[in-house]
Amino acid sequence: MMILVVDGCAPEYLTEETAPDLFRLARENGFAKIVESQMPSVTNVNHACILSGLCPKDTGVVGNYYYDPATGGEGFIEERGFMQAETILQAYRKAGGSTALFTVKGKVLGVYGEGADIGLSAQDPDEELVKALSLPPAPPIHSARSTEWILQAALSCMEKYSPDLMYCTNNDFIFHHYAPGTPQAKQQIAYVNEYVRRIHELEPQRQIYITADPPSCYPFAGGRKPVPVQQGYCRHRSAPHLIQEEAP
Repeated sequence: MMILVVDGCAPEYLTEETAPDLFRLARENGFAKIVESQMPSVTNVNHACILSGLCPKDTGVVGNYYYDPATGGEGFIEERGFMQAETILQAYRKAGGSTALFTVKGKVLGVYGEGADIGLSAQDPDEELVKALSLPPAPPIHSARSTEWILQAALSCMEKYSPDLMYCTNNDFIFHHYAPGTPQAKQQIAYVNEYVRRIHELEPQRQIYITADPPSCYPFAGGRKPVPVQQGYCRHRSAPHLIQEEAP
């Protein structure tokens, strides 16, 4: 099985033109539908829910930032110890299966990598693994190339190790900067389309599930704007804290 999380994607980015192989594979071998996201719809919450199949009240991960009223401690959620539910990676490994977690954002591996036999992030790559997979140096994570790189890494891992479960996710840099139909957004989807096709051709028996974390909304409409609050990837993203109306 492979679970591919296209960070920041929304249905408007996916068309027969931008992702012909994804639509073809869905028609021939699977399905495509729009589903509801968990709230708050932020990276840590969505990955916790996707990996466990549970709601935030059960995973213990309710945001990208934590505050402990008992100690006054606070900070970004970027390491293990916050996830309270078993992940599918842990369940697979407990059952004797091999697992891999590949991500652009380092915090995804930091928080959820406990059940991964093989783990790689573009933000802080394991150079020995990069060499073993014959990968080029990791690009900056705030770039379009980071998606291509992590998908290339996933394909190389399939070719060399063929883990029973692969969990792979990119980042949302492009989708937070470019609207559907722009060349940059089309190229991002083209990377996903190409590598999913190649992975399917390599291992046609492997089930591939593709979802998003969380969908972007670009541009903002209706005279509303998000008020940004601090988070670790603030260069390309702001977390919605409250919505306020613009004056007429």
